[in-house]
Amino acid sequence: MAPHYAVAKYIRDPLRQEPVNVGVLLWANGQVLTRFLGESDAGFRIGGLSRLFNDWKVYEQWVDYWRTSISRPSVYDPATKKEVDPRNPAFVEYLVRSSRENFVVWDGGEVWDVGTDSPRDVLNYLYALLVSTGGYEEALRVQEVASTEEGEPEQRLVEEVALELSKLQLLETENADLLQPPHPVKRAYRVKGKSGLEHEVDFAQRNGKLYVMQTADLTWRYKDWAKDHAGFVAFLFNDFRAQHGPKRVEAVSLVRLDGLEDHRVKYAWEILSSESKVFVWSKQEERDRFFQRVKTVAFKEKRRRQR
Repeated sequence: MAPHYAVAKYIRDPLRQEPVNVGVLLWANGQVLTRFLGESDAGFRIGGLSRLFNDWKVYEQWVDYWRTSISRPSVYDPATKKEVDPRNPAFVEYLVRSSRENFVVWDGGEVWDVGTDSPRDVLNYLYALLVSTGGYEEALRVQEVASTEEGEPEQRLVEEVALELSKLQLLETENADLLQPPHPVKRAYRVKGKSGLEHEVDFAQRNGKLYVMQTADLTWRYKDWAKDHAGFVAFLFNDFRAQHGPKRVEAVSLVRLDGLEDHRVKYAWEILSSESKVFVWSKQEERDRFFQRVKTVAFKEKRRRQR
């Protein structure tokens, strides 16, 4: 049986319905594994995350409730009037029904193509993809660490883009020199969204507007995660627009692509195309257009308002 997962979500304002993923629960091989935002071996270390919650102690109580529920031999479900085994993936239905306005559980379904990955590896991958601020890129790093495949991994797209931008002297360096443009591209740039979270984008520029650029590897190797990746990128872009204004944010997706034959890849492409300007990295003419766009922003003088 394929592993089954669920996502714990926090909704700060039920009226606005803008949930934030705070944890993952995984049913696999007769056991239930969990991982929640802010937890460590020493307990909860909320730190700066306290700004996310109206009361983070309530969040801690919900995590304790979820953990206690899955640790019991059985739990009585008033809806079905039956005892439910928490180790059975069907137990997620009970957790969904026990959700309240601010804390809910969403049934994610089954996880396929896990290969020889252990349940813990699968849990860490899902957490990196769905909860951590690093999102898809961190999930891929988790996957590469867990992978037992031989051979050198293909150079990550974000590294390849950074190298080309550096060659063109468009990437910001620690020691700025005369060759650096007035508005260089910043790598691993942190931007706050309307959700209250500070996201790290692959690349960004500021010149009157906020220009955010995110890489997306949609090749066959990553086709199983294409939809999730595209959805994550779309969430980032929309979060930035909600915070800074739609006319103040320009979003770009840099995509590595083998083709659109696979329905998952095609759907991911449609998501990215609807939320950003897409450039296919494998096509030289599109690369050139992207670099020209970056150069224009890098050297363009910011317009000043006329009094």
